[in-house]
Amino acid sequence: MRTPSARCRLRVACLALLVPVLGLLAPEPARAAPEEAAPAGRFRNEALGVSAKVPEGWKLSAEAGTPTVWKRLATFWDPVTGSEAVLSARSRSAASVEDLEGAVRRDWAQNPRLQVTAMRRVPSAPPARPVPLVIVDATFTVKSEPKEGDPAPRIPPPPVTYRVNATYFLGPGYEYMLYATAQSTHWSRITARIDALRESFAFEGAEAQASGPVGEGAYRNNEVLFSCRYPSNYGVIVPARSSHVVQFEGIGADDPDLGVYHLAFEGDAADDAARLVDHYQAGGGEARISTIEVFGKQARLVTAQAAVGGKDQTILIAIVKRGSGELFRLRASMPKGSDAKGRRVFEAFVASFQMGVPAPR
Repeated sequence: MRTPSARCRLRVACLALLVPVLGLLAPEPARAAPEEAAPAGRFRNEALGVSAKVPEGWKLSAEAGTPTVWKRLATFWDPVTGSEAVLSARSRSAASVEDLEGAVRRDWAQNPRLQVTAMRRVPSAPPARPVPLVIVDATFTVKSEPKEGDPAPRIPPPPVTYRVNATYFLGPGYEYMLYATAQSTHWSRITARIDALRESFAFEGAEAQASGPVGEGAYRNNEVLFSCRYPSNYGVIVPARSSHVVQFEGIGADDPDLGVYHLAFEGDAADDAARLVDHYQAGGGEARISTIEVFGKQARLVTAQAAVGGKDQTILIAIVKRGSGELFRLRASMPKGSDAKGRRVFEAFVASFQMGVPAPR
């Protein structure tokens, strides 16, 4: 009778653990021949703009398609040890790496059999690391079962411990996860290959730098890919909120505060503008919507009068979409009565704003 390979046993052992994390409920597709799937030892998915180098001596099978929920794109495996790494992707839903880390923690908490030993957030560092990462290390154990047709042993063998390393990549248009699994006894033999595989990933659009102004009064963000100008006497603050990318604050009492927000949002700019109007009106303020242009794109402008911290404020928010799943809010707030100056500063701020190009979707 033919016995399962080590790799087959590994897949059976970890499938039940992988499903809650990935949401992969479809059966594994048929594999292409390695030489067809990995020409010149490289994996590439044209639709998603992602590529990687196949570890030396490993095999690869690749699947086509564009995901909306987690979808397996490729499986890399080592025929010698039976170890494997599964690459999956889904449409981007996190506005920042902090949001992604929160989602990862919630996903992994659903399966108590996976014992998380470490979780860390890694910022982008182009060109070597073009996108930010969340990396998870974990273990799980599987009780040894007798081979089919064999009697149960008098003394059961000890359980087998497996190591897991999952890397989440926050790409411009998609989130990716590389889920590597191996028996603990093999881990030292493959860990360098997994590290090399992780470091070889490239994402179309992520290597682009934010274009735009440089020098005094210029701000460029190469993680979210945008740039803008702000008054040269302003200070630059990185807020604690994940969707609030940057804040610019003046020194004068009537200087408007400026900010850039980046959010995952599937609706259009008008939908987000309507949300903001409802928010300000629910708080007793006034708000209206008009149409403007931001970076050559039609956008929405919300103009609101509201009490903020006990003070009457005028608030201007320009909303512009990038692709189908993300938007930027350019915000200015100023004391009521300093609207004329605040509008001039805000209009110059909006006119300077430039967006980089995200990965194709």
